[in-house]
Amino acid sequence: MKRTRCFLLPVIMVLWANLHGGFLLGFLIVGIFCGAALPRRDWVNFKIYSIAGVGCFIAIFINPLGWHIYDGLAATLGHFVQAYITEWWSYFRVITVPGSIPGIIYILAFVAFELRYRGSSPIPLESRLLSWLFLFLGLYQFRYMSFFFLFSTVALALHIDRLLPKQLNNFEVQKSLLAAGIVGVCALPLTFCK
Repeated sequence: MKRTRCFLLPVIMVLWANLHGGFLLGFLIVGIFCGAALPRRDWVNFKIYSIAGVGCFIAIFINPLGWHIYDGLAATLGHFVQAYITEWWSYFRVITVPGSIPGIIYILAFVAFELRYRGSSPIPLESRLLSWLFLFLGLYQFRYMSFFFLFSTVALALHIDRLLPKQLNNFEVQKSLLAAGIVGVCALPLTFCK
């Protein structure tokens, strides 16, 4: 991926700020990438992420409310209604069985791999930091768990890659993926049945 694609982030931030109040997380994500460039002394990426962050800050003012968008966020974040909205509840309060079992297995597999192979795998620092940050935030408030699942896929895929044999038979892998895809497509209509 070209580094200049980071300059598309302000465009995405315009959409995010106009669609959902969680756009402030974008600054946290850009900040982690910017901060991870500092210990590596990667001044080129630091500069790119900093410029993208400033562009994102300017972009959020492109909305019908202008700078008053922050008034809406401040009113929402401290409001008593949060106690009645499930996405603001803790993960442990939202758990349902059997529906939450796949998510719990995924979380436990991620934690087990991260603790077992914490220093020996080539996982990007940014991916690791974002995964752990959103895991803890997701346990605190369920709304952040989706970000954990998004950011942890890179780390978990690299951990699972370690378990696979080095010389895979591509035809066998393709057959397995095709079978899994067919099962998924056949099972999809069942999700809409009541």
